[in-house]
Amino acid sequence: MVTLAETEFADALLRGRSSPPRSFSKWVQSELIIPDGPHAGEHFRLERQPAIRLWLDAVDDPYWRSLIFTAVTQFGKSLFGYVSPMLYHACELGESLGFCVPFSDMADNKWQADVRPVLMASPSLRKFLPTRGSGAAGGTVRDSIQLSNGAILKIFSAGADDAGKAGFTCPTIALTEAARFSSASGSSVEANPLRQVRGRQRSYRAHKRREYIEGTLTLPSELPYTLREASSRSEIVAPCPHCSEFIAPGREHLVGWKDARSEIAAAKAATWICPKCERAISEKQRHKMLFDAVLLHSNQTINRRGKVSGGLPETTRLWFHAKPFVNCLLQASDIATEEWLAAQIPEDTPERNDAEKELHQFVWSKPYEAPREEGSIELNRDDVTSRTVEVGRSQLPSDVDLVATGYDLGDTTGWYLTLASRKDGRLLVVDYGSFDVHSKKARPREAIHAALKAQLPYLKAGYPVLGGGALRSHAVWADAGHESDAVWDFVKDANERQSIKNWIMACRGRGVTQMDERKYSCPTKKAGPVKQIASDRSWYVEFLKSPRVFEIHWDADKYKWLAQHGLSLPIDQPGAIALFAGPQKGHRLLARHCCNENLIHEFIPGPGGGIRAKWVRTGANHLLDCLAEAYAALCRLGYRPPAVKLDQQPDATEESTEEEPDTLSGQKVDAPEPPTSGPRKNWFGD
Repeated sequence: MVTLAETEFADALLRGRSSPPRSFSKWVQSELIIPDGPHAGEHFRLERQPAIRLWLDAVDDPYWRSLIFTAVTQFGKSLFGYVSPMLYHACELGESLGFCVPFSDMADNKWQADVRPVLMASPSLRKFLPTRGSGAAGGTVRDSIQLSNGAILKIFSAGADDAGKAGFTCPTIALTEAARFSSASGSSVEANPLRQVRGRQRSYRAHKRREYIEGTLTLPSELPYTLREASSRSEIVAPCPHCSEFIAPGREHLVGWKDARSEIAAAKAATWICPKCERAISEKQRHKMLFDAVLLHSNQTINRRGKVSGGLPETTRLWFHAKPFVNCLLQASDIATEEWLAAQIPEDTPERNDAEKELHQFVWSKPYEAPREEGSIELNRDDVTSRTVEVGRSQLPSDVDLVATGYDLGDTTGWYLTLASRKDGRLLVVDYGSFDVHSKKARPREAIHAALKAQLPYLKAGYPVLGGGALRSHAVWADAGHESDAVWDFVKDANERQSIKNWIMACRGRGVTQMDERKYSCPTKKAGPVKQIASDRSWYVEFLKSPRVFEIHWDADKYKWLAQHGLSLPIDQPGAIALFAGPQKGHRLLARHCCNENLIHEFIPGPGGGIRAKWVRTGANHLLDCLAEAYAALCRLGYRPPAVKLDQQPDATEESTEEEPDTLSGQKVDAPEPPTSGPRKNWFGD
């Protein structure tokens, strides 16, 4: 632990400085000596890596409070992304700061491998090596490191509990291997380790804080890539020697190697080309053009003369991404060799997928995404909010066919969404929202039951149909996955007697990552408590003896996919889901919930591996659950989705024709009344 005396000593040394500190750019070029590699023992020179100049300038710009550095290998990612900024603050500015590493037992390794060699290589920096305590005389680093000038490098780790990050405040943090800070440990109650570390800066005003985040791009769902969207999204561009357009060539612009018959031939034939004029760029030309490189932010444009239009972005988070084209330490032939060797591995094999993952992360500095399978969907929030039609909230179009509402319940909040089908197969979100569950005033079971009973008058009132008439009865499913007793009590209250044709039903979604994390499995025939099975086996009805109610089990993975698929279809196609009229910003909540869970495909190596689909949730998804629930309810009423192939969809099988009573008394009852404006469909697929 850092003592009060040590802190006062550090402050006294800082007050005793007689000369103003140099800029980061001048400090690096004056003090930094390369500790290892082909240029070990030499002073750093911008001529070797011209694009680094843009990073040095950015660090000197006080506008940026958060600076993210990611790059290809062999670029100096660790040296410039976190080691140099950290030592600049500690040695030149005399500041104490947070030294953030993935795990506490890695602190010594990072110190010995990345930081100490830089201090040792430079005679003027060597004097700052710790003379006592942790890290002194080559000793092991533990909780913190105190340099000889009194500056303290406090170790913060992603693996430590929350208390391990408390008790030390600092305005600056330097973080390495950012991907390991993406999620909290099971014992932590905070959102993620990065937020925990940032909490140590909160005693300083925002304009005095600084953070340096360095890391390799791994997956789109991990740091540092997750910080990109809310950053400057800057791109390093340089003028083409042929057409003068400012360009940033990518993987598709390294050509010549694909048709080579050998590794050597691929290296000789490889060359970069301009994305604009498609003319070849030699290594000499590439190195020269990078001296004129510009860091162009997402809201800016640049003309052939190098004039930038557009001011600084409305964010203080800088995204600095050094791609292969700007790396002068490697040539086109080096990259082409790795590409050619990977291309020789047979496609769709574990070895090829491993090679492709390595190319993404280390050669091209791109987040790796497994090959997209048929059935993958990518939703955009803005696209979802723009899917409105000229039908008001809580109104049904004149061509309405079927209507269903899904409920998702929690201890403090309940969620609902109503979905209607139209005669041409299109779908419309009629209404959605949330309501309070007052569990603080009563037990959760009683509170949820009371909240659902308060919804009953609205459900019975129904929805008006444009052109006249109203729908007073429709299918309502309430999720019984949480506080089942409360939902069963509500179903009993809402229905005079229990039947598989009740308009309000208890339901339970099953899915690999849904609700109770149990994969959906459907019986093959009606027997015992199973009273009804869908023809495609996507849901079935089971009679529960103890509460004496019918409960529907449905394939949550399938219907979430169908819901997102509907939100991605052109709005005029059958199966497309539209939203009721209103401003786009009014649908942001729904869009966020629908985009917060995505079906991804990942490669699992080894025997029995391959491409596996799974749902990944990044935030609240209650309205997506309600939408999928309502979609499943519509299908039970008789709606048929458009013909699409669903990943991992079970084979369809016809429902058993064996006669079973559909009420507790054994008597048949009528189905709920269909919409007044449309013909009656086969509501339950009987």
